[in-house]
Amino acid sequence: MFINYVGAENICAIIYKVSLTTIGIMNLDGLGVDTIEPLATTLETFLEGGKMVDEGKHAVLLEALKTPNLRSVLHILINSGFVASARNSVAVDGKGEPIPWITYPAIAFLDNLVLSGKTIFEYGSGTSTLYWARRGMAVTSVENNMAWYTNVTQSLTTSNLEAKLLLRETEQPYVNSIFESSGKYDVVFVDGNFNRRKMAEQALARLAPKGFIILDNSDWPCRCSSNIAK
Repeated sequence: MFINYVGAENICAIIYKVSLTTIGIMNLDGLGVDTIEPLATTLETFLEGGKMVDEGKHAVLLEALKTPNLRSVLHILINSGFVASARNSVAVDGKGEPIPWITYPAIAFLDNLVLSGKTIFEYGSGTSTLYWARRGMAVTSVENNMAWYTNVTQSLTTSNLEAKLLLRETEQPYVNSIFESSGKYDVVFVDGNFNRRKMAEQALARLAPKGFIILDNSDWPCRCSSNIAK
């Protein structure tokens, strides 16, 4: 299974841009985020059921919301957690719970799997580490950045979750860290720094029968997906 994630600019700016350009009233491409974001935040508050926007000041915004299906789309962005994720640069779902920074269809697929008691090895730690641990998996995750390693460790402690975190700051120890235990893994998540092609190759060697690999950014020119397919 190959999963891609494409980063986006500030979602608040996107919401307001979409609202206006959809009906062709205004082109905001030349405006900076400082100009757009306050207006976008107003729109977000309105959609979440907060304070009503000023009908005179934001007449264009309200007109945009009359566009068929636009309001539904914006509600989806908010209720899925996408708005909060983009604003805070931390992947969360609609309830604020940590999730992997991958596509929503991929997360929906994972949410429907019985993962409790399964094992996973992660190349690259983060909110995904908390997600797997919350799902009841035995998590081993390798990280190359000391500051981020500390951050994830603290997040696990705060959330009362357990995972085995490895700090390997150079490429060879990082890529080979999957061999530090003798067991095989039901899932290997490749989303780390350094050479992902090598990580994908090592993942195949440590994959349990009926296990699967999640290869993030499989569109990158590292030939990872083609090598796994072979």
